[in-house]
Amino acid sequence: MRTKPGKPKTPPPIESPPKADDTLVVLAVGEVGVWHESGRSLPPEKFVTCVEFKNVCGDLLSSLQPDMVLSPVLCSSFDCVDLAHLLQRHGFSGRYRAVMPDTLNPCVVRDEVQASCPKIDFDIVSFAKQSRERLH
Repeated sequence: MRTKPGKPKTPPPIESPPKADDTLVVLAVGEVGVWHESGRSLPPEKFVTCVEFKNVCGDLLSSLQPDMVLSPVLCSSFDCVDLAHLLQRHGFSGRYRAVMPDTLNPCVVRDEVQASCPKIDFDIVSFAKQSRERLH
């Protein structure tokens, strides 16, 4: 059965989970489809809202009003510099943290993001077994 060409399907609107005064609203940006296809589970929506990079926009940020954005430093569809620019363009004022493997130098990544997006509170989260001095 052939389908008629038309507009691409728009994802359903993302609603912000109910927020208690002390609840941290976290937006995780990544390759959500890849995670689902690989059989991995995502955190419950009441704790973290997970979206693809292509779905990050001003409306989403206004609706969710995240306190923190999390993403990988690098994946096949975007990198943290791309996301930092997007967040800065839409006036995001929370914290942005990028998770990275221990194979990259966090100082180089942090310096690049902070130089190109000075209004973003950006830092690296690394799960490497290394001294704290390398991270700061």
